[in-house]
Amino acid sequence: GREILQSTVDLVQNNLNLEVNSTVLFLEVIYGDTDSIMVYSGLDDIAKATSISKKVIQEVNKKYRCLEIDLDGLYKRMLLLKKKKYAAVKVQFKDGTPYEVIERKGLDIVRRDWSLLAKDLGDFCLTQILSGGYVTIA
Repeated sequence: GREILQSTVDLVQNNLNLEVNSTVLFLEVIYGDTDSIMVYSGLDDIAKATSISKKVIQEVNKKYRCLEIDLDGLYKRMLLLKKKKYAAVKVQFKDGTPYEVIERKGLDIVRRDWSLLAKDLGDFCLTQILSGGYVTIA
Protein backbone atom coordinates (compact mmCIF):
# COMPACT_ATOMS: atom_id res chain seq x y z
CA GLY A 1 0.00 0.00 0.00
CA ARG A 2 2.63 2.53 1.07
CA GLU A 3 4.89 1.53 -1.81
CA ILE A 4 2.09 2.06 -4.33
CA LEU A 5 1.23 5.43 -2.74
CA GLN A 6 4.84 6.63 -2.98
CA SER A 7 5.13 5.36 -6.55
CA THR A 8 1.90 7.18 -7.45
CA VAL A 9 3.22 10.41 -5.90
CA ASP A 10 6.43 10.06 -7.94
CA LEU A 11 4.44 9.40 -11.12
CA VAL A 12 2.21 12.45 -10.63
CA GLN A 13 4.98 14.86 -9.60
CA ASN A 14 7.84 13.74 -11.82
CA ASN A 15 6.75 11.61 -14.74
CA LEU A 16 3.64 13.17 -16.24
CA ASN A 17 4.28 15.58 -19.09
CA LEU A 18 1.10 17.64 -19.02
CA GLU A 19 0.58 20.91 -20.85
CA VAL A 20 -2.04 23.61 -20.65
CA ASN A 21 -1.96 26.27 -23.37
CA SER A 22 1.56 25.17 -24.41
CA THR A 23 2.79 25.62 -20.84
CA VAL A 24 4.19 22.62 -18.98
CA LEU A 25 2.16 21.97 -15.86
CA PHE A 26 3.88 20.88 -12.65
CA LEU A 27 1.62 18.98 -10.30
CA GLU A 28 2.25 18.81 -6.56
CA VAL A 29 0.84 16.10 -4.31
CA ILE A 30 -0.18 17.98 -1.17
CA TYR A 31 -1.66 15.04 0.70
CA GLY A 32 -1.51 11.28 0.47
CA ASP A 33 -3.25 8.57 2.44
CA THR A 34 -3.66 4.83 2.06
CA ASP A 35 -6.33 5.16 -0.61
CA SER A 36 -6.11 8.70 -1.94
CA ILE A 37 -3.94 11.60 -3.01
CA MET A 38 -4.71 15.30 -3.31
CA VAL A 39 -2.99 17.09 -6.16
CA TYR A 40 -2.43 20.84 -6.51
CA SER A 41 -2.40 21.98 -10.14
CA GLY A 42 -2.50 25.75 -9.74
CA LEU A 43 -5.29 25.93 -12.32
CA ASP A 44 -8.27 28.25 -11.89
CA ASP A 45 -10.14 26.96 -14.94
CA ILE A 46 -12.50 24.13 -13.90
CA ALA A 47 -12.64 22.57 -17.38
CA LYS A 48 -8.84 22.46 -17.63
CA ALA A 49 -8.50 21.05 -14.10
CA THR A 50 -11.07 18.34 -14.93
CA SER A 51 -9.20 17.48 -18.12
CA ILE A 52 -5.88 17.23 -16.28
CA SER A 53 -7.46 15.06 -13.57
CA LYS A 54 -8.72 12.63 -16.23
CA LYS A 55 -5.20 12.34 -17.65
CA VAL A 56 -3.73 11.69 -14.19
CA ILE A 57 -6.38 9.04 -13.49
CA GLN A 58 -5.71 7.38 -16.85
CA GLU A 59 -1.95 7.22 -16.26
CA VAL A 60 -2.22 5.90 -12.69
CA ASN A 61 -4.82 3.29 -13.67
CA LYS A 62 -2.64 2.23 -16.61
CA LYS A 63 0.33 1.66 -14.28
CA TYR A 64 -1.65 -0.21 -11.61
CA ARG A 65 -4.13 -2.51 -13.30
CA CYS A 66 -5.02 -4.13 -9.96
CA LEU A 67 -6.29 -0.77 -8.67
CA GLU A 68 -8.64 1.79 -10.06
CA ILE A 69 -8.57 5.39 -8.90
CA ASP A 70 -11.24 7.95 -9.62
CA LEU A 71 -11.82 11.65 -9.07
CA ASP A 72 -13.40 12.27 -5.69
CA GLY A 73 -13.68 16.01 -6.17
CA LEU A 74 -12.30 19.26 -7.48
CA TYR A 75 -11.39 21.75 -4.78
CA LYS A 76 -10.82 25.48 -5.29
CA ARG A 77 -9.42 26.22 -1.85
CA MET A 78 -8.45 24.03 1.07
CA LEU A 79 -7.52 24.31 4.71
CA LEU A 80 -5.51 21.16 5.42
CA LEU A 81 -4.97 20.95 9.16
CA LYS A 82 -3.49 17.47 9.51
CA LYS A 83 -4.03 13.89 8.41
CA LYS A 84 -7.73 13.28 7.69
CA LYS A 85 -8.70 16.75 8.95
CA TYR A 86 -9.52 19.41 6.39
CA ALA A 87 -12.14 21.81 5.08
CA ALA A 88 -12.36 22.77 1.44
CA VAL A 89 -14.42 24.57 -1.17
CA LYS A 90 -15.55 21.72 -3.42
CA VAL A 91 -16.81 22.34 -6.94
CA GLN A 92 -19.88 20.28 -7.78
CA PHE A 93 -22.10 20.24 -10.84
CA LYS A 94 -25.86 20.36 -11.30
CA ASP A 95 -27.16 20.12 -14.86
CA GLY A 96 -23.64 20.90 -16.08
CA THR A 97 -23.42 24.12 -14.06
CA PRO A 98 -20.71 24.35 -11.39
CA TYR A 99 -21.48 25.50 -7.87
CA GLU A 100 -19.46 25.51 -4.65
CA VAL A 101 -20.02 23.80 -1.31
CA ILE A 102 -17.85 23.66 1.79
CA GLU A 103 -16.78 20.11 2.62
CA ARG A 104 -15.56 19.27 6.12
CA LYS A 105 -13.70 16.08 7.00
CA GLY A 106 -12.62 15.07 10.48
CA LEU A 107 -13.09 18.52 12.02
CA ASP A 108 -14.43 18.86 15.54
CA ILE A 109 -17.14 21.31 14.47
CA VAL A 110 -19.04 18.49 12.76
CA ARG A 111 -19.42 16.59 16.04
CA ARG A 112 -22.95 16.20 17.36
CA ASP A 113 -22.04 16.88 20.98
CA TRP A 114 -21.02 20.49 20.31
CA SER A 115 -23.45 23.32 20.97
CA LEU A 116 -25.21 25.03 18.09
CA LEU A 117 -23.35 28.27 18.90
CA ALA A 118 -19.96 26.53 18.65
CA LYS A 119 -20.96 24.90 15.34
CA ASP A 120 -22.22 28.20 13.92
CA LEU A 121 -19.07 30.04 14.99
CA GLY A 122 -16.90 27.29 13.51
CA ASP A 123 -18.86 27.43 10.24
CA PHE A 124 -18.51 31.21 10.12
CA CYS A 125 -14.74 31.00 10.65
CA LEU A 126 -14.36 28.32 7.96
CA THR A 127 -16.42 30.36 5.52
CA GLN A 128 -14.23 33.40 6.13
CA ILE A 129 -11.00 31.42 5.78
CA LEU A 130 -12.13 29.65 2.61
CA SER A 131 -13.81 32.65 0.98
CA GLY A 132 -10.68 33.57 -0.94
CA GLY A 133 -11.22 37.25 -0.24
CA TYR A 134 -9.66 39.70 2.13
CA VAL A 135 -11.08 40.12 5.62
CA THR A 136 -10.86 43.46 7.40
CA ILE A 137 -10.76 43.37 11.18
CA ALA A 138 -12.23 46.49 12.76
